Amino acid sequence: MPARNVAYPAANSLMVAEPGDYEINYNVLLNANKAVDAAIGVRRNGAIIQQTRGSQTLSADGSTGLTFDARLSCSTIVTLAANDVLDLAIAILRTLPANLDAIINGNANATLTVKKLDPIA
Repeated sequence: MPARNVAYPAANSLMVAEPGDYEINYNVLLNANKAVDAAIGVRRNGAIIQQTRGSQTLSADGSTGLTFDARLSCSTIVTLAANDVLDLAIAILRTLPANLDAIINGNANATLTVKKLDPIA
């Protein structure tokens, strides 16, 4: 998808240039060596956009070298202002287990798409 009217002010973030209604989608496959509760959401200027927040307990899966995984996804429409900075944040909820090994594998297992729908009048 082409990048139009966005800038990249820091690693792993994007800034929208124009105000308007935007469709935000993400899809993340997270693998870990322990069953943990993970939360994911899109942040706007450092604060979670509540309608993008999701959480899930990683479940057992013998198909990877790590034994627990979860797929979290979201699709929502939000109004953004010019120069809003977006990024995708992942957190472990509750107590962080000792020696936790959690990864997002390669092959596009984490995607964030932001599509402008229309301008604000």
